[in-house]
Order: sequence, then structure tokens, then C-alpha cells
Amino acid sequence: MPFTEILPGILTKHKQLQKDRIENGSAKEDNGNHDDLFVEAFAVQVEPKLCGPLIRQIQNQQDTELQHLKRVKCLPIVSRHDGDVLKRQKVTEQRLVLIGTIHSECQSLIELCSQQYTVQRVHVPRRPPISEFEWNRMNEKWPTKKVSYLAIEQEQEARRLSPDEIILMEKTIQHVISEKDIVVLDPASGIVVGRASVERRLQQCLSNNTINNPLQTDIIYAIQNVSRRERTQSAGSYLCTGFDLYTCQEPSLFEGMAALHSRVRRILFVDKSPQLGALTHYSLHTLPSTNHHFRAFQWHEPATEEKEGQDNVIARTV
Repeated sequence: MPFTEILPGILTKHKQLQKDRIENGSAKEDNGNHDDLFVEAFAVQVEPKLCGPLIRQIQNQQDTELQHLKRVKCLPIVSRHDGDVLKRQKVTEQRLVLIGTIHSECQSLIELCSQQYTVQRVHVPRRPPISEFEWNRMNEKWPTKKVSYLAIEQEQEARRLSPDEIILMEKTIQHVISEKDIVVLDPASGIVVGRASVERRLQQCLSNNTINNPLQTDIIYAIQNVSRRERTQSAGSYLCTGFDLYTCQEPSLFEGMAALHSRVRRILFVDKSPQLGALTHYSLHTLPSTNHHFRAFQWHEPATEEKEGQDNVIARTV
């Protein structure tokens, strides 16, 4: 696989865990050693009616590393035997509300909670589960979100590239490298629908070679060339809906936003930006706050991939 996908953080972490698990084998599961799955944390013991107000009070200061956990754990109601009849004691139900780990930056929050509530030390899973086995083991210690690993596995399957897609991607990126051009490709037909070189020549002819605009980069030219084609064909969709953009250089933040607004499907590039790249540094293509997301891939020489071996393919993308 000559492409590395620039993944969101949670997927990257999940793939690394999968790789480590394959390399280390299943010995840890077989011998019952699960200490590496858990970390010590602080929780506040409160009555159920106080859970909501407490969570609202601390929600902006909670440990972001614990997003794979449910915030509240129900404590069992104590029961006692009265002769042969099992009776519940008249005690108030209690809940544990998770605050943060010992090594997190929640110390001031923990100190604040200790002035009003009973703070306990608990053991919680340090990371999301990557299998049903781990989820069952983690859930015994603290309620853990099962959807975390199920959603990741489903998304990984949905993101899997077919052999034909990989062939087309590699063929197009090789063309971009040889021609030193930037192209926009319609992957459904395999037809190039926009070229930076063509648009640059057209605009130079129209302006008598007087173009002197620092914002007029080659990626912008390529998108404008798609726009010229769309105007000719009177298409009503966003400029690059369903299209892939191929470039030798990773887009800058400015260029990345132009591609995002054009609704590209994928961006494929060769060289990482020497400064702050829109994809490798800012993860622009996966920002939750934007109303469009796309996939991004970096191309590598096939010989490099072959040397890295099959384990690296598992850790990367497809």
C-alpha cells in the first residue's frame, strides 16, 4: 500500500493498539495480566439527584483522556438477611461521578470537589477497548462505552480501499509527479476534470501575463479550472463534490479551506508541508466544527513500503 492515510487521532491510536496487539500476541489475555489497561482516578460519591448539577458544574474541566468512559457509575444497594428472607436495607442509593486521573490536570477540580463531597480513588480503563474481550474486562471496573470500538471497526471497514481504487490513485499521483501539475479527478469515470497548468495558461492569456496575486496558488488554479468546466456544463452541485485532488505538495491552511469549501472527496499529496500543513498539522479534513469532512492520503515510494512489511500496512490505513 503506497499511501498513508492522515487519520483522526482516535483512529490512529486504535490502529497502533491493534498493531501492538498483533506484535505482542495474545499472551496478556491468556495469562490474565490486565494491569496495563487501568489507571488510578478520582470519583465523587453523591446521591442520584446531585449527579446532574455536579456534572454541569465540572463538565468544562473534566479529563479529556477519559471520553471513552461513562461519567457515572451506580453503586449497588446493600442488602441483608432477616431470617430466611432477603431484605434491602433502607439506605440512600449512591453514584460515583468520574472527575479525572491522578496524572491529569484536574487537581484543582479534585480539591474543589473534596470540599463538598466524598472523593474516592478508583481504577478505570486508561484507553478505549479494541475488542469485546477488553470491553468486558474494562466494564467490570468502570462503565465503558462499547460503541467506541464498534464504531471504529465499522468505520475502518467502510474506509477500506479496493484494489481498483489503489491502482487509480497510484496511476494519477505518478502522473502528477511526472507532469509537476495539480489535477482534480473524477474517480467514478477516471477523467481529469481540472488542471492547474491549464487554468494558469488561460488566465495568463486573458490578463496578458500580468497576474501577480500571491493567493493565486496552483491548488486554487486547479479548483478554478473545475469551476470553469462546471459553468460550461451548468452543473448545480458544489464545485468538487465527489472529486479527488492530487498535488505534489501538501496544501497550506488557506488552500485546504478552499478545497474544503469546494467539497472535495479526497486530497492526495506527495510531500509534507515544510511549515504547518493543513492536513498533517491542523487535521483540517477531520475538524468536528466544519460542515464537510474529506479523506487525506500521503503517497510514498513503493520500495519504502515493501521494506516496512505487512505490519506497517496494518498500522497505516487499508
